[in-house]
Amino acid sequence: LMLEVTYVGNLGKNTPNFVNGNDPAPGPGVVGSVDHPRPEQQFAPSLGPVSLMPTLSGNNYNGLQVKLDKRFSHGLQALATYTYAHALATPGAEGFNYNGNSQNPNCRYCDYGNSAFDLPHIFTLSAIYDLPLGKGMQFGSHMNPILNAMFGHWEVSGIFRANSGAPYT
Repeated sequence: LMLEVTYVGNLGKNTPNFVNGNDPAPGPGVVGSVDHPRPEQQFAPSLGPVSLMPTLSGNNYNGLQVKLDKRFSHGLQALATYTYAHALATPGAEGFNYNGNSQNPNCRYCDYGNSAFDLPHIFTLSAIYDLPLGKGMQFGSHMNPILNAMFGHWEVSGIFRANSGAPYT
């Protein structure tokens, strides 16, 4: 029987992210109107969104991992793992699949919070059990070769996983 406890930490700073370089600051009015113009509107009145890829994003992950491993003996092998973790990020810092925009393009860290893949609790249990039936086993040790080939030395296994939900989808 083996117990293992580990800590995992990860910090990402200045990670690239697609942003609209022509987003106006938050405020009242219709975006692009005279009352709420886009930053580049004075130079090019018909200019809409402008895609930029600055390195303004960041993320961090902290996790406690616990693993209990029962090595194979008496026909049974089992593994149980539990992770308690927290992942935080700015919008879009989790890669291109989770691209997002800040409410205020001038303050990316104002929207720093739970990551799209923040799963605080993850539990997994797996087991393999050799059924004690067949030649040389507890039951059926004198089984004829045909029956032994059909019914001897079977295994039963399974995996169970449960985790808390993501903060949003």
